[in-house]
Amino acid sequence: MTSQVNTQSALEFDVIVGATADGWIGDPHGNLPFKQSADLAHFKTLTEGHVVVMGRKTLDSIGALLPNRLNVIMTKNTKEVETWLENYRNLSDQDEPKALIVSSFDNLLLRLPSYRAEHQKLFIIGGESIYSQAFSAVNVQRIWLTTMFTSLPDATTEKGWARFDIPNDYVEMVDRGIMPADSTNQFPYSFRAYVKR
Repeated sequence: MTSQVNTQSALEFDVIVGATADGWIGDPHGNLPFKQSADLAHFKTLTEGHVVVMGRKTLDSIGALLPNRLNVIMTKNTKEVETWLENYRNLSDQDEPKALIVSSFDNLLLRLPSYRAEHQKLFIIGGESIYSQAFSAVNVQRIWLTTMFTSLPDATTEKGWARFDIPNDYVEMVDRGIMPADSTNQFPYSFRAYVKR
């Protein structure tokens, strides 16, 4: 797979993703196939104070807006997400964290300048459909990949599992080596960063 970038977008985006060693990122219900505290801590370090772009299924799997970030939810069913957000605000009784609902990457690029501070980085956090759209719709400069060294031999796309593969035009920039499993990390794991050639 090779990405096809929309050169009209001057904004730079990063993709952040966690996957099994064989590339699976989500079960048929949109949930992660692993829970690793190191991956969550790495995700928080990278994204806190910035903008996270997610699809509706990713929002459902998280179950809440991420604090200290501008949460962008991309969905074709904007009314449904508006209702979800209204209920969420009523339950939490606060206007934070901030949220923006968009219908597409074109809609995002149009509306983002009114919501985003200039210093804020842009992170695409899933799921599979949003990742796929991003590589042709916006300027993805970096991919931050956490690999959990486990495999799911029974997972298939036909069964509804989601996967992620690094496009051919990205090259590895950082590899921190393999960290062992421990009491809060079920599987050995590695952090890698890829940059567009």
